Amino acid sequence: MLRFTRSLLLATCLVCVGAVAGMAQMDGPEGEHEGPPILILVPPPDAEKPEGLEMSEDPEESFRQLFDAFFQMMDQDGNGELNHDEMAGWVHPPHRDGGEGMGDGDGMGDGGDMGEHVRHLEEELRRVHEEQHRRHIEELTHHRDRIREELGHMREEQARMAEHMRQMEEDARRTAEELERALSEPPPGEGPPPGDEG
Repeated sequence: MLRFTRSLLLATCLVCVGAVAGMAQMDGPEGEHEGPPILILVPPPDAEKPEGLEMSEDPEESFRQLFDAFFQMMDQDGNGELNHDEMAGWVHPPHRDGGEGMGDGDGMGDGGDMGEHVRHLEEELRRVHEEQHRRHIEELTHHRDRIREELGHMREEQARMAEHMRQMEEDARRTAEELERALSEPPPGEGPPPGDEG
């Protein structure tokens, strides 16, 4: 949950900063841009974040996960459709001066180096993905070692059982031999009485 939330927050920042950077590149001399109007999606503070999702390292898959997560967070009634009220808390107009809708201004407003902020956020997101990958490898390694240890114990137990079976088979063989000898000998006292010979 913590790893997903951090990844989602960073990815959200990338969406916001990328949108503003794109707007700044399209700005004309009068502050107008060519193309369709731009709106920015920013999760409200009380947005309930999905649980149990880790962002993929693949960019396309990560984008799909982010899109699905945004939709799930925006779809408050869970009916699979977004209405005006559900989107109202998410949609913000772009601001060139880092004003309302873009926080209190953290260097991303006038004169801010958008490219540097984007690179910094991308690097942080990459680092989070690498940390997730490293933890996944550690978990798999631990699981593999535990399986190997259990297999070792099972092989030892199997060897002990095989030795026990060998001993039981040996005891059974000796018992059978003793039984055969006992059956082939006459019972005590069944021989001729003393002095009756001749």
